Amino acid sequence: AVNFKKGCYTGQEVVARTHYLGKPKRRMYLGSVTLNKNPELGSDVKEDDEKVGSLVNSYKQKNSESKVLVELRIEKVDAQPTLNEKELLSLKISY
Repeated sequence: AVNFKKGCYTGQEVVARTHYLGKPKRRMYLGSVTLNKNPELGSDVKEDDEKVGSLVNSYKQKNSESKVLVELRIEKVDAQPTLNEKELLSLKISY
C-alpha cells in the first residue's frame, strides 16, 4: 500500500538499497535450457545444490529447447546454474 503522509511506497527498500549501495544483488536474465516438459514457474535455479534464483517465465520452442526468464544473483551467472538438473545456456540480461 502507498501512504503519502508517511512517505512509504511499494518497492522502497529495493530503490533505497540500489541508490545507497550502488548496485542491485539480482537481475533478470534470458536463457535457454533443454527439457522434455515445461518447467514449473517459480522453480529453483541452483548452483551446486544452492538456490541462486528462480524461474519467472518460460516457453517451449519447436524442439525440446525452452526459452526461460530467470531472476538470478548477479555473481552466479558465470557459475553454470541449473534448472531441474539441466544447465542454463546463453544467459544474458533481458533489458
